[in-house]
Amino acid sequence: MIKFRQGFGRLIRSRDDRGAVLILDRRVTNKGLREDIPAVAAEYGAGRGNSDEVFKKMEAFFDGM
Repeated sequence: MIKFRQGFGRLIRSRDDRGAVLILDRRVTNKGLREDIPAVAAEYGAGRGNSDEVFKKMEAFFDGM
């Protein structure tokens, strides 16, 4: 979890930075990670959904840059 948090921290270094993280690894659904990762990601405004929803959100995010 420390490395996961560090990854978010390295993505956004200043107020002008923007970034997106897309987690496609099925291991995040493992019992031990299932609660921790969404809690950390939620601190950064994370969302989830099916692939169509996620890719639409990602497209909108990058169109707004």
